[in-house]
Amino acid sequence: MYKRIVKKNDETDYIDDLLKLISLKNVPMNQVFESSESCFFIRHDVDHSLNMAIEIAQVEAEYGYTSTFFLLPPGSYNEEKNYYGWIDNGEIKHDPELIEKCKILLSHGHHLGFHSDLIASALKWRQDPKEMLQKEIDYFDRNNIRLIGTAAHGSPLARELEFNNREIFEGCIRKGREVGRIIEYNGWKVKTHSLKLEDFGFEFEAYSLPRDSRISESGGKWGGRIVGEQIDREGLFTNFKIQEFRKIISRLQPDAKVSSMQVMTHPCHWKVVEK
Repeated sequence: MYKRIVKKNDETDYIDDLLKLISLKNVPMNQVFESSESCFFIRHDVDHSLNMAIEIAQVEAEYGYTSTFFLLPPGSYNEEKNYYGWIDNGEIKHDPELIEKCKILLSHGHHLGFHSDLIASALKWRQDPKEMLQKEIDYFDRNNIRLIGTAAHGSPLARELEFNNREIFEGCIRKGREVGRIIEYNGWKVKTHSLKLEDFGFEFEAYSLPRDSRISESGGKWGGRIVGEQIDREGLFTNFKIQEFRKIISRLQPDAKVSSMQVMTHPCHWKVVEK
C-alpha cells in the first residue's frame, strides 16, 4: 500500500502529473534568490486542513521535495475557529494540537510560514497588527518553531476594502496603491507599510519573491502562467483533460529560460488515495 495525493475535482496526481514534470531544481522559498540555475519552489497556503497538509508533506518528502506551509490563524473571513485555534474576545487561542502537527511538518524537512490575514483581522477585531503578529511569533518561539516568511491571505474584507494583506509590510508595494495609506473599517484604522519583515524574523513575503512562471489551484481551478503562456483557467476547469495539463507543465524545462517558478496549492483541494 502506498499513498497518492490527487486533486479532488479532476484527479490530477500531485506527484506524477505535476511535480515530476517540472524539470527544474526544487529549492526552499528562502533560497530562491541564491539559486544560480532555473528553479521552482512549492508554497502551500493551509487555509483549512492541516491534517491534509501533513499527508502532502509526507509524500513530498518521500520523493525528495521541500516546501513551505503557511499557517492561517482564525480571523476576518467568517471563521472564528479553525485548525490553528479560535478567537476569544479578540485574542487568538491556539489549538492544543497545533505545535505537535507543526513539528510533524518540520520533521519531513519542510518549512513553516505565516499566512497573513493581518490587516483584515486587525480591522475586524480592533487590534494593533504589530501586537497581534508579535504574540504569534512569541508563541512559536516558545515552542522552538521558526516561521521563515509570510504569505498574504486573500480574505473577503481585503477584496471589499481593496487592500492586500501583504501591504502591512514595508517594501511590499502594489502598483497604483498609495504607500502608507490608512485603511478604516467600523471606526478602526490600520496604516499600511507600517511593519518590517525582519523585525519578526521573516526572510520574505511570498508575493515579493521572483517568479516568472507560476501555477495555482485557487478555488479548485488551475491557473497561472507557464513559460509566458497564460493558463485558460475557466476553459481548463470546464473541460479538463489530463494530457493537456501534462503538456502545459512539461514546458518547464531547463532550456525554457525560466528563472524561478512558484507552485502554490491549498491542501483542502486534495485528498489521499491509497493503492
